Amino acid sequence: MPYLTDATGEVSLPGVAGGGGPLDVVIQFVIDDSTQPAGWALSNAVQVELLP
Repeated sequence: MPYLTDATGEVSLPGVAGGGGPLDVVIQFVIDDSTQPAGWALSNAVQVELLP
């Protein structure tokens, strides 16, 4: 779902409490790793805080 910005560059997230921000996003990757029992591993997570 794409989100569009207004003329000031602000993004509105309808349906999300406090939709004007801030918004915390956590990014993490799954890595194919045959040395692990499950055959995969997780990267370290990075948290990004987007402020209005």
